[in-house]
Amino acid sequence: MWNFSPCISFVFKHQALAQLIGAKYFGAARWLEFATEGEMFMTEKDQYIQKAKAKIDQWDADIKKMKAQVEEAEADRKIEYQKELDEMRAKRDEAQAKLDEVRNASDDAWQDMKEGLDQAWNSLSSAFEQAKSRFK
Repeated sequence: MWNFSPCISFVFKHQALAQLIGAKYFGAARWLEFATEGEMFMTEKDQYIQKAKAKIDQWDADIKKMKAQVEEAEADRKIEYQKELDEMRAKRDEAQAKLDEVRNASDDAWQDMKEGLDQAWNSLSSAFEQAKSRFK
């Protein structure tokens, strides 16, 4: 029986080369179908980045909705809403900075950073959601 574990490990670490090899041996169309069946060739770091990016995109959409509420609010509420909106933007910017740290980290550094990043991300997420809840 074949042991594909070393091959799979190689593929995860060397995605571009694996894609070229796969396209050559399986044919470009079949390889593309195989390679896009899910997140098979994404590293844990890539999955983390994708998940964080999706969350930041959601926050951007939330901020956009809240901005519309600020513009429609009465004068006395407008100041309060603007403060909340500014806080939400600041938390979103902090999250983007953390995401940039992850993107720029080597694979080894990423593993060392992961626990701290998770804690920071959870804190930012909680603060953003609290600001959002006060907006309603």
